[in-house]
Amino acid sequence: MYISQVPIPKSPTLKTKDKVISLVEQMLSSQKELQFATNDSDKKLFQQKCDLVDKQINKLIYELYGLNEEDISIIENSV
Repeated sequence: MYISQVPIPKSPTLKTKDKVISLVEQMLSSQKELQFATNDSDKKLFQQKCDLVDKQINKLIYELYGLNEEDISIIENSV
């Protein structure tokens, strides 16, 4: 792979930066709550919150890189 083939993300707007920061903070909080959850229903709730926030972060990052549905499908099916 050549350096010219490495995708460069679009320069994020302040709104996008703030959204990513907020989502990462939510993820960290939810992971901490998940770690200390003592019953199965709380564990399930916090895991669902983590999964939802993860999807939101991914969506923003995909947009920054200008990925299309095919690119996203390749990425998500490879992990």
